[in-house]
Amino acid sequence: MKSISLIFLYNKFNRYSVNALLGALNVDKSLSDIPVFLSQNFKEISQKIKEKSGLKIVCVSFSTYFSEEIFKEIKKIKKNKNTVFLAGGPHPGACPKETLKEGFDYVFMSEGEKTFTDFIRFILSGKTPKDKIIIPKEKINLDDYPSFSRKHLKFGPIEITRGCPYACRFCQTSYFFGTALRHRSIDNILDQVTAMSKLGLNDIRFITPDALSYGSNCKEIDMKAVENLLKSVRKELPKEGRIFFGTFPGEIRPEKISQQSLDLIKKYCFNRRLAIGAQSASDKILKSCGRGHTFKDIQNALEICLKKGFTPIVDLIFGLPGEIEEDIELNLKFVEKLSKNKCIVHTHYFMPLPGTPWSGKKPSLLPYKLKLKLKHMENEGIAFGKWEKDSRRLKS
Repeated sequence: MKSISLIFLYNKFNRYSVNALLGALNVDKSLSDIPVFLSQNFKEISQKIKEKSGLKIVCVSFSTYFSEEIFKEIKKIKKNKNTVFLAGGPHPGACPKETLKEGFDYVFMSEGEKTFTDFIRFILSGKTPKDKIIIPKEKINLDDYPSFSRKHLKFGPIEITRGCPYACRFCQTSYFFGTALRHRSIDNILDQVTAMSKLGLNDIRFITPDALSYGSNCKEIDMKAVENLLKSVRKELPKEGRIFFGTFPGEIRPEKISQQSLDLIKKYCFNRRLAIGAQSASDKILKSCGRGHTFKDIQNALEICLKKGFTPIVDLIFGLPGEIEEDIELNLKFVEKLSKNKCIVHTHYFMPLPGTPWSGKKPSLLPYKLKLKLKHMENEGIAFGKWEKDSRRLKS
């Protein structure tokens, strides 16, 4: 059997993806003993390549935001012999040919738990895969693969749902994972909760495109499924255990928020903040980007949150394509209202992402008065995000 080492780029931007791949390796006993090295940067990766003998497989998962930086670094270390470079994640999955051209040897499209482990088994057998772009033949069952690695003690949020039926024109999720909802079973979730709790990790968070979509096969809420999930996890945890639901990395859509749904969260969960995907205060813009909800839904959600004692963390994307002065004014008025109500704004600036319908669109410019208001809110501690950094980056 061929001698190999796996070297992963592992940082705060891709750790959840790498955790899942490490977990997938541990599912197959023939792969679980492969030496794995986690490197925070390319300097560490380069050092590991020099230190290790045999075949070195460098694995890099990344988004479009980091693509230019990643490509530059790969070119610097590409000259190392007996090394194979693998790419996965949102950007390589949307731009596989570009990723190969920039120096990677293989690109994994969409989800990688099965294709990645199949690839490693193929390499171990002494064979060389012919296809440079590796496409899954079918969607995985989430129960077949854990969200993290017990062997490597790399824990994190548990992915409970994959896929999104809304297909917003600016977002890669539906185009990367599909529009059909796939849910992890409660028994499988509890198995992972138990594994964490045994190690004293009693804060439980979830990865999901929409927390209140759990158990549903459509756009409606299955309240019984959500309660069964939360009740079961609560029962599995010790008294000091805490459940975070509807917080990053699993926000809630505004039209899903109701007194009933918040009563459930309040009953079983620790958090009193909720991440709400609003995106815009303009119905015209919400419709054009395919959000599937209205500004009225956003207003209702915020009203219910505040009434029930929750602080809304409101996601807003500024500079969305098609914004005109009227839409910008609506956003400005909305931001001012959020400020008065002590809501928190999570700010974003539109970035055209490959693989989405709006990949070729350009962001709208932000007026000075909106920028000034956002800066004031940041200084007051009721706004945060990368809108300013991203707007400068896209201009350069």
